[in-house]
Amino acid sequence: MILGFVQNEFELIHRCGTLSLGEQNVKANRPLIGWDWEQERSDNPADWWVPEDVSVVAGSPPCSGYSTMSRADFRGEDSAANVHMNAFVSYAARVAPTIATFESVQQAYTTGRKHMQKLRGQMEEVTGKKYSLYHVLHNNLTVGGAAQRKRYFWLVSQVPFGIDPPIPHMVPTLHESIGDLEGMALTWEKQPYRRPETWWSSRRRADDGATDGHEPRRLTHAVRLRELLEWIDYEWPQGWREEDAVRECWRRHGKLPPSWDTQVDRLRNRNFDMGFNQLIRWHSHKPARVLTGNALDQAMHPIEPRTFTLREAMRIQGFPDNWRLAGLRDVKSIGVVPGKGVPVDASRWLAHWIRRSLEGRPGSMKGIPDGDREYVFRGTHNYRLVPAREGRRVFT
Repeated sequence: MILGFVQNEFELIHRCGTLSLGEQNVKANRPLIGWDWEQERSDNPADWWVPEDVSVVAGSPPCSGYSTMSRADFRGEDSAANVHMNAFVSYAARVAPTIATFESVQQAYTTGRKHMQKLRGQMEEVTGKKYSLYHVLHNNLTVGGAAQRKRYFWLVSQVPFGIDPPIPHMVPTLHESIGDLEGMALTWEKQPYRRPETWWSSRRRADDGATDGHEPRRLTHAVRLRELLEWIDYEWPQGWREEDAVRECWRRHGKLPPSWDTQVDRLRNRNFDMGFNQLIRWHSHKPARVLTGNALDQAMHPIEPRTFTLREAMRIQGFPDNWRLAGLRDVKSIGVVPGKGVPVDASRWLAHWIRRSLEGRPGSMKGIPDGDREYVFRGTHNYRLVPAREGRRVFT
């Protein structure tokens, strides 16, 4: 979220929140986001420093309070996860910016609209100012990103806000997003590229021709996956889930590799059904899937026999290759950071129209009026693969 705004010439003044996730990641990259800021963390937003004359407060609180991946009894306005969202708005109201915005899943709008309206009401009650509420539904692919990621921006503004319709001529396949990183050594250290750039990756590649952090997670699960791949002769087609490979291994050998010994009885009792959250080998000819917090354990590279590296995950989220990762090797939580953040492309797109609106030049689309000073942007598009000239692939 920060990087997308900084790329639109916003200046980061302060970073604060209820969670420490990502702190080291941001601190390690001051050259890209600015030097004159501090960060603080507290469970109580009343403790956070309130600067003066701030145009925008932007954030990305956890979305599990409305995510369909959460248990049904955990979701809703009263979800414990929404304490972070509420804290964001509590702080934004104290700052009283011209515009405040945060990202969440689209269910925050479709099922939590009353909560979103209540948060706008809180802004107005504390500040004594009038804010229009904008529900910005979008797909990261539509706004220049690599992943098919449908999300929602809650945005309140004291000035008219508008966008122009995002109409991409092309969106990238996974191969066009990260294929130029193939063939590189798996290491935290900086190393040169070994493959030519693609039309999408060219804007992300480092100017000095090298990048770091090309390292996958090497936990127990990764060991089991390597053994499983060996036992099925690396014949794991794109699109197969982990349970498909396990069943194939059992069909061939009547058993699983030794590292699976503690799992065998449980899996057999369930007919090798491994549920919704399991590893899948992504398709190289389709756009990237949504990166979750478990992505580095649950996403297999389409060509190379391994899970994704941290650099590949950050690339999928739109980070440039000069975003430093090597210094984060000892940060235990770094593996979940990519999937917990806002894609850079989506943030940059939003920040562009926020800046234009602050300058009195909002886009032509003001949103569909739906309520008292309430507007809805519906920019969530689906894409299907179609042939294109010169061997490229585009989507409609």
